[in-house]
Amino acid sequence: MYDAVLVGGMIDDNHGRVISLYRLRTELEKHNYSAKVIDWAHSVNDQEMINLLGYVIDKQTKILGISTSWWFHKHFQTPPWLTTNFFQMFRNTWPDIKIVIGASGPIIDNRVKLQADYWVTGFADRSLVALLDYITGRINDLEIE
Repeated sequence: MYDAVLVGGMIDDNHGRVISLYRLRTELEKHNYSAKVIDWAHSVNDQEMINLLGYVIDKQTKILGISTSWWFHKHFQTPPWLTTNFFQMFRNTWPDIKIVIGASGPIIDNRVKLQADYWVTGFADRSLVALLDYITGRINDLEIE
């Protein structure tokens, strides 16, 4: 199905849509990777997110990307699905998939930091492609300028 599944979006409907996940999907597709975006994930709990991921994750999937953009803003919060229980269920169900956390701002939620295999800060257009190249064995060294 997809090489990468990207989850994120704003927690509040009144502030528009985050386009960064879609930009990342486009960049991955330019490099012959497939990606699925799950936006507006703030309305589900941890079990519902695991169930949702079950529809889009298969043996081809290498990473789960979680965008924490906007969580540091005073109007937003960590989504209800992002719990310690979520990470335990995810690791039990898909132990070989790497969890990548990214944000254009600080990654401030320690529950997220402690569960990530990789962290990406800033715009991830090049770094996410390079990370996927590294995970899939297309490159041997992970160097990002």
